[in-house]
Amino acid sequence: MILPDNIISWLSTVNWGSVPDWLAAIGTISAVIAALYLADKGTREQRLRERRAQAISISTYRNLLGNKTIGITVMNNSNANIYDIAISIAVSVGAGEAFQKENKNNIFIRGIPPGKFKIDPPKVPKKSMGMELGIAISFRDAQGVYWRRDAVGNLYETESQEPYSGLDVTQPISKYESFSVVS
Repeated sequence: MILPDNIISWLSTVNWGSVPDWLAAIGTISAVIAALYLADKGTREQRLRERRAQAISISTYRNLLGNKTIGITVMNNSNANIYDIAISIAVSVGAGEAFQKENKNNIFIRGIPPGKFKIDPPKVPKKSMGMELGIAISFRDAQGVYWRRDAVGNLYETESQEPYSGLDVTQPISKYESFSVVS
């Protein structure tokens, strides 16, 4: 059995090194911890970039004739299809929703391959003074992740993994729209 006096005696016989030795050891340990932290942070950022890669390649814009929306262009600049698409015309500047809810305000498309496509527009909300309109799109990417780009242009992953979550859409969808290729 080791008694406290024996421990104190043993500790006094150990060579603890000099202050520079201790500083070097602390510096080495700190450098290893910092390197591991930065490597993990870089890996997380890379995974996020990879997760968003297809979603950031999807864009939309309105085709106008004067102030009237005559169509919507959807560009899938990725290398894979997108699915479960809901598109609406919504408020990008001014008071109003950045995406429209309910079936009557959205058009639905089962899938869009890579390329540029024209789609007939959905219902256009009434525009008041100082209001600008934009396109909102919700979709599922090829990895099965659901995304929404609002009329302002903000892209975010939806919390729910349901195709039309937050849009108050009645399912099953009774009518899917078609699209035409833009050359």
